[in-house]
Amino acid sequence: MTDSTSDNSANPTRVSLLMRVRDIGDDSAWAEFHGLYAPLLYNYARARGLNHEDAEDIRSECYESLVKQMKDFQYDRSRGSFKAWLRTMVTRRVIDRLRKRRELRADTALLRDLQVADESDDEAWNGE
Repeated sequence: MTDSTSDNSANPTRVSLLMRVRDIGDDSAWAEFHGLYAPLLYNYARARGLNHEDAEDIRSECYESLVKQMKDFQYDRSRGSFKAWLRTMVTRRVIDRLRKRRELRADTALLRDLQVADESDDEAWNGE
């Protein structure tokens, strides 16, 4: 594994860093981890069409999940790279956010269509 972190997209995560972030109290490890992955998570969400606030939320949600999962994290290269696992995590959250946004737009359109000026004209409401 390489120790270079200048191009995060091309370099695998150092196993030593992954082992260090298992300790939630290792501030320097988490600062390094944040420097590597916060921009990646945010930019990935933005590139998929999320606005600034949603991308920030996605990044925060991923970090919350990481903090919970890293203490028990066991690196196993045969199961894939850490970055692939992280990408799966952020992709699922982006998809969920986009679904919610689509459902909200659909609900808003449905509400607009359901507004009736005079309830007496609504056959579905009055009909038997």
